[in-house]
Amino acid sequence: MEMDSIYTGLQNPTEDLYSTVNQPQGRRASAEQGDPTAGKAPPYRWAALVLAGLCALSVAAIIFLAVYHIGSLDQLKTEIQNLSRNYSDLQGSFNNLNAQQSECMAQNNRLQSQCSEWEEKYSALDQCCPVTDTASKKRVCKACPLNWVEFNGKCYYFSPDTMDWNSSRASCVSMGADLVIIESEAEQVFIHSQMGQIRGYFWIGLSDEVTEGEFLWVDNTLLNITYWKGKEPDNKATVNSKVDSNADCAVIDYKGAPLQSWGDTLCPVPIRRVCETISAIPAG
Repeated sequence: MEMDSIYTGLQNPTEDLYSTVNQPQGRRASAEQGDPTAGKAPPYRWAALVLAGLCALSVAAIIFLAVYHIGSLDQLKTEIQNLSRNYSDLQGSFNNLNAQQSECMAQNNRLQSQCSEWEEKYSALDQCCPVTDTASKKRVCKACPLNWVEFNGKCYYFSPDTMDWNSSRASCVSMGADLVIIESEAEQVFIHSQMGQIRGYFWIGLSDEVTEGEFLWVDNTLLNITYWKGKEPDNKATVNSKVDSNADCAVIDYKGAPLQSWGDTLCPVPIRRVCETISAIPAG
């Protein structure tokens, strides 16, 4: 029995002989004495764990920020593209508005021109077709404006005031007429008869200011029918008892014969004028 217990004791030792074989003597002694730090992790291991955690957090933060910024850049790019499209649309609208404004201005100019034409026509209408009854606004049309004389489909104005030849023509033009162009014997006789009643000299639309000796009417047609008196045209005029050789503009002398009454004199001399325009009512 004693041998059996010894054998059993050898098979189940009370100490872990293998775990203490390689330990230093002091450490085994401390373990045997119940050292409170025995079996605990050293402090540098906790520092390493903390640093590892901080590194992990930093990496996570970097990844988050990178993803966030990438998303923000994509959103910014999208917004820039949208703004570019909006700018292009606004630029197109601006160009369209500019084109519309130009068209409106052109149309406005056309309307103003038409209004001016209608004002002139309305003024001529008042002259040729005055309102005789204000209640009914009835108009009675006449062949020629007030103070004009009608003959053979034309209207003639014998001015009471005097002007030089160029100013006389400008005055006729301002009334929608021009200095008279005499185209027939009947017209010459009619004009001479009207001047005989007024008893004066009158400018007509004939001069040789451009080329001496070549008389042209105000419409630039060459003179082909003449009613000169005596030795006219002689390119001479007497001013203050002195003879001037620059008589370039034609007048009708009421004292001459009906078919021999033209003369030439100085264009700056103030003389009455005969204006001519088309009658509102054509000759029948």
